[in-house]
Amino acid sequence: MPPITIPLLDNIVRPGETVLDVGCGGTPYHRATALVDFTLDGDAAREFAATAYREELPGVPFHLACAEDLPFPDGAFDWCVCRFALTLMEDPVKACDEMSRVARKHYIEFPSATRELLANTPGAKWLGKRDGDALVFLRKTEQPFWTAPWEFCGIRFHSDAAGMERSVREALALLEWAGDARVVLIGEGRIEARVG
Repeated sequence: MPPITIPLLDNIVRPGETVLDVGCGGTPYHRATALVDFTLDGDAAREFAATAYREELPGVPFHLACAEDLPFPDGAFDWCVCRFALTLMEDPVKACDEMSRVARKHYIEFPSATRELLANTPGAKWLGKRDGDALVFLRKTEQPFWTAPWEFCGIRFHSDAAGMERSVREALALLEWAGDARVVLIGEGRIEARVG
């Protein structure tokens, strides 16, 4: 996949600033100067990712590393970008500490708890929200919270697979429209995060 743009971030990252993209997956930020991800399995996957990143972002180094233990010195970057990866990590609080350690400023984005409860993203371990300028995480259960047909904002949820898929798509569209689909935190200094 090609690198993505983040218009809000594009407007505040100054030319020449260094940007670490943590948990870049297949959609790295187009102005990243370094990439980190840990979800790749096996030599073939690592080689594919490294090749893909070299083609899409030539000269940008890719590091196979865990966000909870970043292989960079203190203050190595101006910015740390982490999009849709914190809720997949084993310890998002530790990851926030590490991102704070290696970068002066941060752009953090992840699905709202409401969106995650509806979408039930495979591999997501946490629900998250903002509490002022802090991030708060709650361990997610493996099972979706619905077990029978129910209605929310005029959308009827069904327990059969096809009906549920349609209902979830409609609910996610409603969340996007209402502006409640994502949590975004942009700041400078330490990223305050806790489990609670």
